[in-house]
Amino acid sequence: MKGSILRPVTVLAGTALVAAGFALPAVAQDAEAPATEQATEATVAETPATEESENETTATEETGSTETEESVADEETSQADEADGMDADGSTITVVTFSDFHGYLAQIPNMVCQADGITSQNFGNVFFASNGDNVGGSAYISAVANDMPTIEMLNYAGLDVSNVGNHEFDRGQDDLVGRLQETSDFPYVLANVEGLDDSISEYHLIEADNGLNVAFVGAVAEDLPTLVDKAGIEGLTITDPVAAVDRVAAQLKDGNEENGEADIVVALIHEDHTIASQVGANVDAVVAGHSHVEYIGQTASGAPVIQPGSFGNLLGVIDLNVDADGNVVSSEAKNLPVFNYDKNPEACHALNFAQLYEKYKALADELGKEQIGTINGKARRGTNFGFDATESANENRGTESSAGNLIAQGFYEFSKMNDFGADFGIINSGGVRADLDPNADGVITRGESQTTQPFDGDVGTVDLTSKQVFQLLEQQWKGPEASRPVLQLGLSDSISYTYDPEAPIGSKVTSVKIHGEYLDPNDEDTLYTVIGGTFLLNGGDDFTALSEGQNFRNLGYKDLAAFNAFLAANPGWNVSYQQRGIGVGALPKLTPGAEVTIDLASLSMTADEEKPATVSLLDADGNELGSADVDNTVTPMLPETGQASITFTVPAGLKAGVHLFTLVAGDYEYELPLTVVSEDEPTEPAPSNPDDTDGSSVDKPTQPGSSVDKPTQSGGSLAKTGVNTMGLALLGMLLLMAGTAAVAVNYRRVS
Repeated sequence: MKGSILRPVTVLAGTALVAAGFALPAVAQDAEAPATEQATEATVAETPATEESENETTATEETGSTETEESVADEETSQADEADGMDADGSTITVVTFSDFHGYLAQIPNMVCQADGITSQNFGNVFFASNGDNVGGSAYISAVANDMPTIEMLNYAGLDVSNVGNHEFDRGQDDLVGRLQETSDFPYVLANVEGLDDSISEYHLIEADNGLNVAFVGAVAEDLPTLVDKAGIEGLTITDPVAAVDRVAAQLKDGNEENGEADIVVALIHEDHTIASQVGANVDAVVAGHSHVEYIGQTASGAPVIQPGSFGNLLGVIDLNVDADGNVVSSEAKNLPVFNYDKNPEACHALNFAQLYEKYKALADELGKEQIGTINGKARRGTNFGFDATESANENRGTESSAGNLIAQGFYEFSKMNDFGADFGIINSGGVRADLDPNADGVITRGESQTTQPFDGDVGTVDLTSKQVFQLLEQQWKGPEASRPVLQLGLSDSISYTYDPEAPIGSKVTSVKIHGEYLDPNDEDTLYTVIGGTFLLNGGDDFTALSEGQNFRNLGYKDLAAFNAFLAANPGWNVSYQQRGIGVGALPKLTPGAEVTIDLASLSMTADEEKPATVSLLDADGNELGSADVDNTVTPMLPETGQASITFTVPAGLKAGVHLFTLVAGDYEYELPLTVVSEDEPTEPAPSNPDDTDGSSVDKPTQPGSSVDKPTQSGGSLAKTGVNTMGLALLGMLLLMAGTAAVAVNYRRVS
């Protein structure tokens, strides 16, 4: 970013917006004029203090400490005073960066204002770099025009270089090397993908005004094949991003001018900081991304590592102080909060970018205002810190969400509308990009729907065996080493399951029910049809159970079109807050008269939906055996929000066998079949003879996979489903044979 980060608006390429008669604002300033001259009179210093301003964090190589905002301001002032009079024996290189922008254009006016202020302090030695995912999964304002508004605004901002993220491959490698590269005024870099067109280089070298050569090396997540449509990356080989960056960095510092040389190597790695920080000593600074979190730290060699959140909510700044020999002698990294133009118009903003944003917004609002449907209730994404939290990494893909379950329900209902025969619907948590009804007015517009589900993927079906359904649900847990240890599926209300939060990965799921029928975890014959996006059905997000299914079928509909058709056909749909999966800890031996404790989890959603305050356990006659308060503290990254422990005495008169208990949590009931054993006998499978159970008179369920009446439109609530004692005994045997407690859940809403 030599000079100002602003460029004349006349450099903008013609796009669909321009072709549609969209007039861009005129620009009168000189191309080299600092953007701060075009901003409103408000400055960062004059911006009223808000909770967002508390997000700024700073780390220095010397201390690794977190400084106060006052000390950061003092440091910035000091740097500004020294910028023009830098000692001839030393120089400073500054990298201004962001990651996972995803077309959130309302962030750009303030981002540009702040970035240009930084540029003016060290003119000619400040570089503006993106760590990828500029586009794809974008806000409606950008997605409605194929993300060209984002490309154009980044062009206009003078972006120096961009890494290639996984979402740049959303439409395949041809779109990346074609449309995206051809319309971008900045180069893309990528070092760990073999077979890609040579027009995308492994690194980009820029000479700063102070004479230092700065190289930017790019790398994308190694699990790219699980993140995009495999057909779009056919012929490409994805290698270890850390190894690839180290290889290029070593080349750039080997003293051989023939293969390129750099004084400073900046790694743009589209991976979580836990992976990106593993680079070697030849790398002088690291920008991490992909997992949408905020982070500041160091590599083993002391190089700064920064991860600036997502959606443009943070602007990362790295200052590298370099001695006369080209060695980095000290560094500083900080994340600055970026203010949304719509929410904070009084904040510092570059005027021309504000005008351009208003133009894009007006067009998007016009195209997106069409009403698609109506809902009753809130349809939210999962959160890490609560709905009103200001933390930058508040998106929780490891928990159920009311929006995700509603979209999965929509796919399932769409199947019923068209006789596609699906037994349940699914969506991956990463496919839900925003709250469905952000203004909570109950009206879903086209713009709101597309912002929530912007990928324009296809809908399909695939058949899974009972065993594969268990495997599918098990694959939600990715492991503690993953940047997201859990990726929770959105599910329709025709499927439910229980899991043990403390069990090892691979054996967490303790029961599964579809249409009120218990599934045999070892059954490889009975088939169930799943409907969802083809990205997921083809094994996306490493859900390999889906790609190993049978009878895959692309239905010929787009996922957004299918969901919108569901909304249009079902006005006033009641959004459900019931959990599809309930956590039930391992149980002690249940003997008559014994006092036992049941540990429960995942009773609550994580946003501002209604949550249960208490949970009670009832016996078959409706008598309360125990109750407990529900701890609704949000559990970040995991599905355990809504925890309780109920201590109760097992009724003395119960015979050995499976007995039906009921949990009441808020507006919902969850039926728990529990196995009781005699005090003088060891725990063993419950008898299959219904006469040996508690004798409760309940309807007999059909066997798994047999012909049943599919549930009718429930308005988000499950109908009451009967549980036969023989079915409960069978379930008890299956679970005990698998080494787990005989626990299953059948839920319904309290009328």
